[in-house]
Amino acid sequence: MRYLPQTKAARAEMMDKIGISNIDELFVQVPKCAFVDGKVDLPDHQGELQIERQMLSYSNQNINAQSNRFFLGAGVYYHHIPSSVDHIIQRSEFLTAYTPYQPEIAQGTLQYLYEFQTFIAQITGQEVANASLYDGATAMAESALMAMRVTRKDKICLGNDIHPQYCEILETYLKNNEGSSSYNVAENPNDIQDDTACVILQSPDFYGKPHNIADWRKACDEKGALLVVVVNEIISLGLLPAPVEADIVCGEAQSIGVPMSFGGPLLGFFACRQKFIRQMPGRVCGETVDADGKRGYVLTLSTREQHIRREKATSNICTNQGLCALAFTVHMALLGEDGFKQLAILNHERACDLADKLTAIDGVTLKNENFFNELAVQLPEGKNASEIVQKLADDYGIIAGYPADDNTILITATEITTDSGMDALTKAIEGSFVILNSAVHIKEETDFYVTARDGKEIFVRHAESTNNTNNKAVVLAHGITGNPNEYIHMYARNFFTEKGYDVYRISFYDDADNARKMHTTTLPLQANDLNDVVAHVKEKHGKVFSCGHSYGGATTLFANPDVNAIAFWDSSFDVSRFWTGFKRDEDTLDNASISVSERIDMLFSKEMMAHAQSQTEQDMENLSKYISAPSTVITAEQYDL
Repeated sequence: MRYLPQTKAARAEMMDKIGISNIDELFVQVPKCAFVDGKVDLPDHQGELQIERQMLSYSNQNINAQSNRFFLGAGVYYHHIPSSVDHIIQRSEFLTAYTPYQPEIAQGTLQYLYEFQTFIAQITGQEVANASLYDGATAMAESALMAMRVTRKDKICLGNDIHPQYCEILETYLKNNEGSSSYNVAENPNDIQDDTACVILQSPDFYGKPHNIADWRKACDEKGALLVVVVNEIISLGLLPAPVEADIVCGEAQSIGVPMSFGGPLLGFFACRQKFIRQMPGRVCGETVDADGKRGYVLTLSTREQHIRREKATSNICTNQGLCALAFTVHMALLGEDGFKQLAILNHERACDLADKLTAIDGVTLKNENFFNELAVQLPEGKNASEIVQKLADDYGIIAGYPADDNTILITATEITTDSGMDALTKAIEGSFVILNSAVHIKEETDFYVTARDGKEIFVRHAESTNNTNNKAVVLAHGITGNPNEYIHMYARNFFTEKGYDVYRISFYDDADNARKMHTTTLPLQANDLNDVVAHVKEKHGKVFSCGHSYGGATTLFANPDVNAIAFWDSSFDVSRFWTGFKRDEDTLDNASISVSERIDMLFSKEMMAHAQSQTEQDMENLSKYISAPSTVITAEQYDL
């Protein structure tokens, strides 16, 4: 809804009513020293269009899952959401102006909450469920408080590798709870004490490993403690057995119907045994009949809640995640029981495929032999997980996972994960081991802009070689589709700086409002961009060599007499091989051959030049058209080889 300010006439009428002549008289009691003298140090107001552009420029700085290869999980997961979910949740039947205390005007809301509870109870194998909580972390904390109310004990026992952020939330809850409540970590069921209110287990745990809870159940019964099972990837319950042995099952349900949204809002769920329902936090929706005998829905057992019992309520939570619970319910209804199981199987299969690829990398192992869709990938000794994750994000545009400890990355595969994405991640991780140790020949890497002929600016990264005694330079670019941060570009940067070349990389990622992002422009403009960068580099270095192109990019630069050699590779990003290369004269790169785990055969080598001559007659005819092309401006039609 737009905000509509009062008119001058309306303000005058109100001021006249209360007996003042101007707005300043409302603040006569405020000391003069409290007022700001002069203009506030903030930008001037702008129109809606300008604000939208400004906010869009901010949002474009984010790296999102949709436009990048994404393997991050650790409690919030990237899953497909059918477009029908967004359509259905906007229907007017599910909209109310207020929380659903008045059932006569909130039947749509109450019905989907009832269905949400039913889904959660069925999935978890429990008898009752509430209408949702804020998120998985607060749901776990609420389970501890509930266990203390039920057992009248004040010690909480954490039984395995629980999400560290969940533990922080629990600590905050207990620290501010009345009494002397606290928690400790138990290595095995024998560590449970007589004053333990509950044992909390996570399955799959933070490192992705599922757990058998039978021994813990027996130990809890012997000590009079409740058993709580936390699940932060609810889709796992489509494949793993439901934790029916537990007294309370809670966790995170974001994976069904709810987007990640850069970390929230999320969707906590909470289910338990029927006998504990009056101690369960949050709302409960029940089914009843109206005066005409028709089925209806109402909030029930409301005397537990804060709006009635105040400080004696079962928890501070007197609401629920309405919209997120609706999205979950719609998505689950679309999946059905068989679809939910199939989705879980697909997640596990993708994770198995990824595990096979990652463990084929020399020195990489898995900490968890058993997993659902999340892998604890242990790097070789001396490799830092945080550095690798940052490197893959910066240099490859890959969100590789979550650094769980110094040399372990949590990597997740879901139904969205593709074979090409897994291959890219594998090559990037393998390449990062080399790159992290091979950039010693770079004196400095700086960013600058080249002004193109149309007045726009092209963002370029310059890696200055420590060995450049002959003022040589290489331009790395991808002429058509382009991603300068792919594996081969980073390796090529280090390779050429080691050989004594300064390296200029044309970047496709930039924050400046006036900089053209080459991959979004037309092909002729891309050709101009490449040539404009070459002209800039030639002014400083004299001769320019170039590699990293599709056919279009290579032929563009081949028409440029300032470029002494060109190489390019398959535009399908098969970086295991170069297609071909050309040289303008004998002053080529130093007969350089590249080999990285036998994936890259040749680059500017004699063998590559010979291979170029063996191309089909049609290919050579198409390419030769541009060798003597008088213009450096290549049209879109000329790219059609």
